[in-house]
Amino acid sequence: MVLHCLPNFSKAAMTPIRDLCVGMLALAQLDTTMLSKVDQALLRELLDASESSEPYLESLSDHEHRQWSYKLLNRIITEACRAQEIIVVLEDAHWMDATSQEYLHEIIRNMEDKKLFLVITTRPTDSLSFIDSVLYLSPLSQGASLELLKHSQVAQEVSDKAAIILVERAAGNPFFLEELALATHQGADPNAPPPETVQAVIFARISGLSPRLRMCIYVLAVAGSPASIDLIAYLLAEKPQDTRTDIVSLVKAGFVVEEMIYVSFRHMLINDTAYSMVSQTDRENLHRRTAQYLERHSGEDGVRPEMIAKHYQEAHEVDLAISYWIKATRESLQSTVTHETVIFADQGLALLDTSLNEHKAHGLYLELMKASALIKIKGFGNIEATCAYLNAQELNKTVQSVKSTIRILVGLWINDWVRGNLEESLSHARKLMKIAQKSEAPPLLLQAHAGLGQVLMHLGQAEDAHEHLSVGLAAMKDTRPGTFPEQNAAVSCAAYAAWTASLLGRSDVSKHYYGQSQVLAQLLPNPFAAAIHASLCACYLMHELDVDNCLALSEKAIAISREHNFSFWLGTGLVMQGWALGQLNREEEAFSAFKEGIDVFESTDAGVQLANWYGLKAETHLKFNQYQAALDAVDVALKYVEDTGDAYFAPRIHAVAQVANEKLGHPEKASVHAKEASELVKRFGYADKSIQLDFPVSTKLSK
Repeated sequence: MVLHCLPNFSKAAMTPIRDLCVGMLALAQLDTTMLSKVDQALLRELLDASESSEPYLESLSDHEHRQWSYKLLNRIITEACRAQEIIVVLEDAHWMDATSQEYLHEIIRNMEDKKLFLVITTRPTDSLSFIDSVLYLSPLSQGASLELLKHSQVAQEVSDKAAIILVERAAGNPFFLEELALATHQGADPNAPPPETVQAVIFARISGLSPRLRMCIYVLAVAGSPASIDLIAYLLAEKPQDTRTDIVSLVKAGFVVEEMIYVSFRHMLINDTAYSMVSQTDRENLHRRTAQYLERHSGEDGVRPEMIAKHYQEAHEVDLAISYWIKATRESLQSTVTHETVIFADQGLALLDTSLNEHKAHGLYLELMKASALIKIKGFGNIEATCAYLNAQELNKTVQSVKSTIRILVGLWINDWVRGNLEESLSHARKLMKIAQKSEAPPLLLQAHAGLGQVLMHLGQAEDAHEHLSVGLAAMKDTRPGTFPEQNAAVSCAAYAAWTASLLGRSDVSKHYYGQSQVLAQLLPNPFAAAIHASLCACYLMHELDVDNCLALSEKAIAISREHNFSFWLGTGLVMQGWALGQLNREEEAFSAFKEGIDVFESTDAGVQLANWYGLKAETHLKFNQYQAALDAVDVALKYVEDTGDAYFAPRIHAVAQVANEKLGHPEKASVHAKEASELVKRFGYADKSIQLDFPVSTKLSK
């Protein structure tokens, strides 16, 4: 089985994997009608046979979507290899799209139990770093080059003397050697001055064809290899049977290869050379007609909106190209090919004339989809997503879409919050609140109050924060969250309400909101909401000094987050686990969890919470009488407080610094930190227990 990665398809995600799936299904004895509804929907998506979004996939998280797709493809390959050995050759992997690379990685990872041999050819590249065994091919020796010529179709036409001349000129490049031999076969004099490049040989060979065959070559170059014979015939305005006759001649001449109903160039250098020989006017006309043909066959196997967009773009049909880039961006965002969403969005954005209001509306839509894709790929807080939201915000000044304004403000609020830009995040939350108060829509009021409450808590304004969080939840008292985003907002709001109530010393109130968070997390089958509840309520339980329940919830957060790739909640769960293990005197395990959790945060663009995480690490060093290590962690924590404004944990950090300095014999420094801790507790309105570092007493909560 031979699979090709072509530059044509560098913007058409999953082409080699789709071809692999088709080939393996043909070999596998698998009754696809017996697959689950989810697997059938995933198979349609893999085969690009879905006509619209698949309802059975809507409940899957992005991570689940990918993992289930990997498992399904692995099952198909396993069935195909059960009764036979299969060799798969993947050509030119340096042109493979990012999503296909992820699938290839999974295929290689699961190869050991299969009768499968995978050969990948590629130019030197860093993009396939997960491949362990690499064979670097040196140029052919003279003997190997002569052997190659001897077995070529035109060997009988080349004399021994001419063969030696051609081998010397090719300098070990097998494709150059074949092209020189084919040129000689076409009538070129091997004793004539040699061409400087292989492209020059190809140019001369194409120029030597009849006008009819040359036009067929030009059409294939513009239409894109591989192309169907029907498409080539359409562009040549002739019958397919006549085109097939010409294709046979071009196969014999070594220009193209034919696979079933598709025709491809034997090498991409032939494609590139032929394309350069077509006049600009003819190119635009052929691209336009190719796009029109593909439009009529849209939805058929292999016809993707990005292919149509590319042809309209090359034909300078800007509005049509933009409309198809939008379609390609939307469809990729709805599937697992998220990496390509960004590429497609950028292609559409590059064509916009933002002096036109209609183009601003297109740009707004593309920027919002790009931001969503970047968050899926890199998580919340990444600067590229923030830039996309800011670009969308600028475009929306003209478009003035309220719905888009809400999406932008929510996106900017959470991205700036995660990055630790708390004042900017607070500004976005306040703007969102103004819209929410006008609309009086319960879900929007919940989101606005939750956003304000969460930021205010981190800024040390616990009372105001708790008020907003309580009002936000009250707005939903008669409305059950009906979507995952609404559920996520409600769970976060309740968990933060429990957290702030604990800081304010209202334990009974905090228990109420803890229970509400737990109920809300179970309303819909949403792993993200479950991870939010487990992570944030572990933080609340830490403030209540409830070690056992904090450990249980943190371990639950870790398990969910590892399964679904929720890095933010994984980091939170690990740090809470580290604190709880430290309180249980499990020192090595505690600091291992701290290290992994903090590493997760620091490997992203996150800035929020790191002051708190280093503060808890300092507290745990203190627990094990590691006083200087505690102060080192305090320094890092206070630097994060200064840089981000994430000050809510500062009183407790100073309390740790006070004790550590006392133990090290620095009473003056201890006094400074004690005073700072006391003043911050008063300013923030915290209960005195918030800075008490006594050994915690566990009180079981029902789970």
